[in-house]
Amino acid sequence: MAKNNRQRTKQKIVAGKNTSAPIIQNISIQPFARQSQDISSWRNATRSAESHIPRRVYLYDLYHDISTTDGQIIAVWGKRQDAITTANWEFTDKDGNPVDEINELIDCIGFEDLLKEIIDSKAWGYSMCEPTFFINENGQNEFELYSVPKKHMRPERGFIVKHQTDDEGININDGIYNKTIMKFGKANDLGLLLSAAMYSIYKRGSTSDWAEFIEIFGRGIIDAEWDGFDEGQRQQLAKAIREMGSGGIMIRPSGTKVDIKNNTGNANGQLQDTFVSKMDAYISKVLLGSTETTDSSTRSGYAQAEIHQKEDQKKNESDLQFVRRSLNSQFIKILKAAGFDTKGGTFVIKKDKNLDKTSYEIHKSMRKDLGIPIDDDFYYEEYGVRKPDNYEELKNELEDSKNKALEAKSDNKNAVTPELSEEENTDTPTENKVDKLKKLSWFRRLLQLFHPAPTAQNRQLVGAFGDHHTSKIQLAKFTASKAFDTIKDDVIQRAWIAKGTLNFDTQLYEFTATTLTMGFVQGWKTKPTKLMDLGFSYDVNDPATLTAYEMNLFRFAGAKTLYEAQQLNELFRKAKSFREFYDTASSMLDVHNKAWLETEYNTAIAAGEMASTYNRLMKQTDNFPYWQYKTVADERVRHSHALLHDIILPWNHPAWKYILPPNDWNCRCWIVPRTKAEVTDEELKASEEKVKLYLDSPEFKKAAKGGWGINRADKGQVFTENQHYTTDYLDVTKRMNNLGYKDWGLKPLDQNFNAKQFSPKFGEDQIEDAIEYFTDKLKKVTSKKFGITDYNNRIITIDKATLKSHTNTRYQKYRTRHLYLSEVENILTAPDEVWLQNYRNQKYQSFIYLKYYNDQAVVVVCTLTDSLELKIETWHKLDDTRLRRGLLIKN
Repeated sequence: MAKNNRQRTKQKIVAGKNTSAPIIQNISIQPFARQSQDISSWRNATRSAESHIPRRVYLYDLYHDISTTDGQIIAVWGKRQDAITTANWEFTDKDGNPVDEINELIDCIGFEDLLKEIIDSKAWGYSMCEPTFFINENGQNEFELYSVPKKHMRPERGFIVKHQTDDEGININDGIYNKTIMKFGKANDLGLLLSAAMYSIYKRGSTSDWAEFIEIFGRGIIDAEWDGFDEGQRQQLAKAIREMGSGGIMIRPSGTKVDIKNNTGNANGQLQDTFVSKMDAYISKVLLGSTETTDSSTRSGYAQAEIHQKEDQKKNESDLQFVRRSLNSQFIKILKAAGFDTKGGTFVIKKDKNLDKTSYEIHKSMRKDLGIPIDDDFYYEEYGVRKPDNYEELKNELEDSKNKALEAKSDNKNAVTPELSEEENTDTPTENKVDKLKKLSWFRRLLQLFHPAPTAQNRQLVGAFGDHHTSKIQLAKFTASKAFDTIKDDVIQRAWIAKGTLNFDTQLYEFTATTLTMGFVQGWKTKPTKLMDLGFSYDVNDPATLTAYEMNLFRFAGAKTLYEAQQLNELFRKAKSFREFYDTASSMLDVHNKAWLETEYNTAIAAGEMASTYNRLMKQTDNFPYWQYKTVADERVRHSHALLHDIILPWNHPAWKYILPPNDWNCRCWIVPRTKAEVTDEELKASEEKVKLYLDSPEFKKAAKGGWGINRADKGQVFTENQHYTTDYLDVTKRMNNLGYKDWGLKPLDQNFNAKQFSPKFGEDQIEDAIEYFTDKLKKVTSKKFGITDYNNRIITIDKATLKSHTNTRYQKYRTRHLYLSEVENILTAPDEVWLQNYRNQKYQSFIYLKYYNDQAVVVVCTLTDSLELKIETWHKLDDTRLRRGLLIKN
């Protein structure tokens, strides 16, 4: 069947061969013009290529001339081509399996020509080419590649012209040629040869002068004497010297004297030699980025050469990725049009199977010293070592003693283990040793899923103004180890009882939220709060942004708990016994609630310090209009952060939106305020350049992708929405919002009513009196806005417009709202429950305050606005349970 499909594919290719005339049949080619080149020729050709109506004919003539005659350009560019053509290219389907029909094309000359054409687009600036597919005499797919002459391309318009001087031609972006012609490079790019050509021309002039110098001064000066009287003798002597030639044989008349003197003057050609070498070095830098691996130097040592070699490797890696992306965007399109099945496939570079000693030592240390689980198959595949046929037998013998120790340790675990049914209890004498070993092997493979956190390594987090160090950083380790051990067994037991359906674990959430809150509070310098009375201990004068941070930590803790519940369910479905489930679940929870929680705790401290600093500095911009970025400047500082060390920028510079610390897990950077007198224009200019390099660096792009690269203080965030535990925050929000009172172990609504009597102070027709009574007790923030502080000193506002709209008797639902106004302040200052949820889909930024009375419950809904203001949105009697859901903050 596969053979028939393959044959049909080949037939389609052959049949499609004549569907359109190759582009070569539509153009008249003229040879490249070789002529004397100088700098004025280079400048004129460049101006012509960059003019309003671009003409690259003269520039391409120049490129062809230097790329075929300049030895340095040929050697250097050949290195970049070799790195591409010698890579192990392969085409795989969506499942990663090789596709034979297309891989046959990779083994033909046409594919090598294609690779060179793609990489050459970096040198020439742009390339067009057209493949012609056919079946060779061995019955295999093959293709020839026709490179469209550069002088016939009009990249800016997407045309190929018949004559190199024409303006109009074939539009390759439409019609059949759009499916047969590939385009590589950028239309307005003139390529690397533009710069290399200048140095080549300079070198060519110097080389010519050098050759003339050698011809003149390359051999000694002949000093000949004659007697001064016999003219015939002089003529014979002159003839003998002229006929001497390079062989050094001379016949002279009697009475004459000849002396050949060596040239010992200073004119030895060193000037030309140095100049040519310098031009070659510039060409290497332009085309390769370095010089040491192309030209030897008597002044450079091994270390410098090794650095240049690493630069070459980076350049090669960049080229490989460029070519790979070009193949996947252009060549695949052509293959599909030619009849090949490319659906879901991609061109890849197979990794060489050779032993890298450095990598091997790292992997070995990760497994042996750090205890990070790495699967055995990884070593076989990574280093190309053949796996023995009796691998399982050998492995079983090797691990037999280890498994006995592991089983003994498991038997002694002090865990609350529920009784197991006969079906569940697999730890019986009937279970053979091989089955146990397979389970333990699965256990080790599974642990690879739980990647380690970037631990703090006893680093001190630096305070906002540099000299301050947090004194209680070790609290993170205490919280993430001893404190968690007190609840871990309970969490595992609940997950086991849930039998793979654990939706959420409230105790795990409370532990995570409390720990992170303590960290941020420590950074902000306020007192921590007790478990399950979550939230910050506010001061009246604290900025409203604290509420945004608080909500952010609650959401992050909720997302992390949902993720861990999902992991526990997955482990339950794969485990065969409670012991196996306990071991894997315990390891997973330790990773996330010891190692990772320590890192997250430290990040919360750093974010708290920076938020406090930021809000203070924003009030002092008149005195300190500049901010300076600082690192600890030790050996552990990240290279990317070291680039920012000591930069100084105005406080309102756009870059602070991306570089304000913390900038990564366990970041120790901080900000120092500077007065205008402390800053020079030179420092500002240098800082601008450093920031631009940082923002353009791969390190920043990687960090931004991981949830960094934002101003957390300005956005009221410690962690970004999709940071670490989810890539679909909308789904997580929906799942958190669906958590109801039953998930939190609370009673139904009607079972919570208490003895407190609800007695309205005003009648149904006393709306204005009720509003006046309510507002008279409040602090006036503005002429149209009032302020209330809740049970935790959060600042909450309500404006006159909300009061008026929510007491408008023209609407049925608002006719009795004024009756509850007198209780709003009491509900906020002494609530029975507080929930965080996405009320009416408002970004999970609403607090639901709820208080029970003898026959009803009343709620006040407060939402955080985009300006980070916590504002009363509505209040009313609670008629259903829809508002008793989300994350429970206070109970």
